[in-house]
Amino acid sequence: MNKQLYKKLLQGYLKDGFKFVLFNEFDPKKEKQIILRHDVDFSVEYALEMANIEAGLGIKASYFFLTHSLYNWHTIDFSDFKGLGHYTGLHIDFNCPIEIDEKTFKNIYSIHRPTKEHLNTDKPFSTYNKKFFTDIFYTSDSGYKEPKTITENSQLLIHPIWWMTRKGDINMKLKEWQKLEAKKTNEYISENIKKELLK
Repeated sequence: MNKQLYKKLLQGYLKDGFKFVLFNEFDPKKEKQIILRHDVDFSVEYALEMANIEAGLGIKASYFFLTHSLYNWHTIDFSDFKGLGHYTGLHIDFNCPIEIDEKTFKNIYSIHRPTKEHLNTDKPFSTYNKKFFTDIFYTSDSGYKEPKTITENSQLLIHPIWWMTRKGDINMKLKEWQKLEAKKTNEYISENIKKELLK
């Protein structure tokens, strides 16, 4: 999986007459709709790169940012994504202590590593609400696998790291991400610590 294949995947669905909609736009009475969802587990940079590809095709997607990750979701400029027509929300990890305002749960949110209790829920704003999860087709690339082909109304979960990194197996993709993070760390050190302290 890579950038070129991702673009071809989207173009193929557009050619087949599918419309990409946000969660709040989905209409079960209509056909050929894809709710394109992204759980951003690793890199905001990869997510924004993906967001630009989609915007170039006139596609809207929903981006969910982890409440606990190596990046700090509080510092993300969500306007970069919203300006491209995308939705931004939180990717909540209930296995970690969270301090989130209740109003968060009145917006669409996704759950990191959901358990059975989170799936096929009646909670209206969860991406795993039965309206979005079992009443329509659901497929994802979780675990670095190819998502299944879509032929009907669907929710498609895509993780940017698997597609925005270059060709290779899962280990090569993770190493590429690690190099990106190491570069960012070194740049931070150079900018924030006087050179004489590094001698």
